[in-house]
Amino acid sequence: MLRTDEKRTAPRVTTIVPVNCRVLGAGTVAIPSQRGAPPTRDFAAKTVNVSRDGLLINCDADLLLGTPLEVTLNAPNDGHVVRITADVAWSRRNSINLFGRYAAGLRIRKVSEADRKVLTDFFKPL
Repeated sequence: MLRTDEKRTAPRVTTIVPVNCRVLGAGTVAIPSQRGAPPTRDFAAKTVNVSRDGLLINCDADLLLGTPLEVTLNAPNDGHVVRITADVAWSRRNSINLFGRYAAGLRIRKVSEADRKVLTDFFKPL
């Protein structure tokens, strides 16, 4: 069945990779699993899928639409640290806590050409 509401412009590659996220600017996020803890700028997540234009992550942070993030991950083949600047395109609570209570779609805003090559080489469709 052809979807007419599809907004994706690049194919997604499903892969689970741990990432570190940092809220940019003055924003913070609350982590519900750390009840009573002050809001933080840093949190861990896992990718669900990756494309040239974005990432789907699962985490325990309930992110607001438009929140700017720096996402870092270590390339599995050589440990190169990949840095991505992205904005939260959408966020929702997961029906089950699989790799985190929330899912968020991130729109990539900035990534160096060297880091984009690492991502492209690592996240090639099978």
